[in-house]
Amino acid sequence: RWRTKLCGFCDHSFANGLCLGAIVFLCACGQNHGQATPNVSTSTAAASFELTMELCGICAFKGFLNGAKFKMQGVAANGSPYFKAIGDEQYMYYDEDCDGSGKKAARWVIDPDPPNKDRMRDLDQDFDCMYHARVDSEDRQQPPTAGDWIVFCGGEGWKVQKLALVQHPLGAGVPEIAPAAPDTLVNFSFSGTFCAGREILQDLEFDKAGRTRSGSNFFKSRRHDLYMYHDPSCEGPLIGTPRWIIDDDAPNPQRERDLDEDSQCLYLARVDSASSMSPPLVAFWKVQCEGGWQDICIAMNVTGEENVGEASAARRPRRRLAALILSILVLILADESLP
Repeated sequence: RWRTKLCGFCDHSFANGLCLGAIVFLCACGQNHGQATPNVSTSTAAASFELTMELCGICAFKGFLNGAKFKMQGVAANGSPYFKAIGDEQYMYYDEDCDGSGKKAARWVIDPDPPNKDRMRDLDQDFDCMYHARVDSEDRQQPPTAGDWIVFCGGEGWKVQKLALVQHPLGAGVPEIAPAAPDTLVNFSFSGTFCAGREILQDLEFDKAGRTRSGSNFFKSRRHDLYMYHDPSCEGPLIGTPRWIIDDDAPNPQRERDLDEDSQCLYLARVDSASSMSPPLVAFWKVQCEGGWQDICIAMNVTGEENVGEASAARRPRRRLAALILSILVLILADESLP
């Protein structure tokens, strides 16, 4: 293994002299790169050059970006890391003022134009805010791993999209745990680029069908009779990997584990998740395709949620009416009992 001794960190950094195998870190501490430099003396832009971030959840018009792996290239003059898509001219970087006017909010952008790492603002030098997508952020160290991005989606215009950037540090496999949908979820549809043999998942709509014995929601598709449910252990042992599953077998809501009662982990797709109430909004799922298992980005488009407050309010008038009827019956019976 290569071993690299870290150096060049801020004076207050504990990391100077620390050795890590095959990892190189940088630290930006307000060095002058020929332009006015913001005060970042208390902020370090430390990130591994082995880090890649895989994009997931973008709309169909920008679907070519789904699965793009952005690898860190270096640190720009503004103290932020910048990334390039592996094998493609797509970039992700932090821009404090995308048109240079001094009026725009700081943001992370995904752009086909490369950033000029020596500039403090308007890094693509177009004097405009033109890009695929952006998310406003005060965190210059790293783009959000899950956030609401503003994406240009062609004829649909600019749309808010829940995007995930799944980190792959040091060659690790695809992390599969992602932010969960709201517990009040009742309807959703799928979007993604599905492999051969799993095209039926595209735009498939699901409705809440009930709860399992463990209290988890489970869902049934409106077409193709598919189910999505959370299984703490798909083979049945007490200790297993909890996961959300897409299956053509209906779950038995009375069981605590191995809900499809096959004593095996057989299904169409799964994503590991400790969140048992609702599946992840955006995540890479292991999907069984014609050529084997593939990591496929699946985004859930939420179409309906339970409104607990409204439901509770709607019940109140009925309760009052029931109480009134009961009071009238009591008065009638009392009147009939009088001599």
